[in-house]
Amino acid sequence: MNPLHPQPPEALLAGLQQHAVWADAGLALVPLEHDIRLWLLAVNEQRLFDATEIAALWRYMPYWAFAWAGGRAMSSFLVKQPHRVAGKRVLDIGCGGGIAALQAARQGASMVGVCDIDPLATLAAQHNASLNGVVVEVVRAGDWGDFDVFLAGDLLYDPASHPLLAELQASISAGLTAEPAAALRHFFPSSAAAAQDSGLFATLPAIGDFDQQVLIEIHAMPHSP
Repeated sequence: MNPLHPQPPEALLAGLQQHAVWADAGLALVPLEHDIRLWLLAVNEQRLFDATEIAALWRYMPYWAFAWAGGRAMSSFLVKQPHRVAGKRVLDIGCGGGIAALQAARQGASMVGVCDIDPLATLAAQHNASLNGVVVEVVRAGDWGDFDVFLAGDLLYDPASHPLLAELQASISAGLTAEPAAALRHFFPSSAAAAQDSGLFATLPAIGDFDQQVLIEIHAMPHSP
C-alpha cells in the first residue's frame, strides 16, 4: 500500500456499505486544518433519494465518517491551548472519527481514550490515529475513573446525552465541550459558564443539512463531585 495514497480500511468500508442505502458510498482521505487527515464519507452528490431512502439515510447515518463542526473546533482550540491536555489522560467521549482525540495526542496528552456507542466509530478513530501517527485506546462506557479531562463535541443536541455529561462531570475533574452556541445557551441557561473560545466551523463532507457554518463555542465544564 502506498503510504501517500492509502486505501480505505476494509472493515470501515464494509461497515459503511452493509446498509443498502450506503451500498454505493465510499470513504475518501480528506486533509483538514492543522495537518490532520481523516477518512470521511464520499457519496455521489448527484444522486437523488426518495422519502423511504432518506429515512434510511438517517437511521443508518455513519456519524463516524464526518468531521463534525464541534470536533473541528475542539481540535483548533487544543492547538491554541495545548496545556489543556498536555501530560494528561484525556477521554474523547462520543469520539466519532476521533479528530479531537488525535489532536489531544498531538498536543502531548499522556494517554488518549476514545469512547462511542458505535463500535465503528472507535474503530475509525483508531485507523485515523494510525494515519496521523498517534495512538488512541478504546474505552468502555463507564470506565472514567483514571482520566484527568474529557472532551465532548456535538452532543448537547440530544437530550439523552445530558445525563452522560453530568456523570462525566462527577467522575472527571475537568472537561471541555464544543457545541453550537444555541445548544450551549440551552444547557447553560444562566450563562454561568463563560466561553473559552468560539469560531465558525462547518461539518464535512458538506452534504444535505451539513453544509452550513455554525458558531461553535468551547466551554469548560464545571466539576460536580
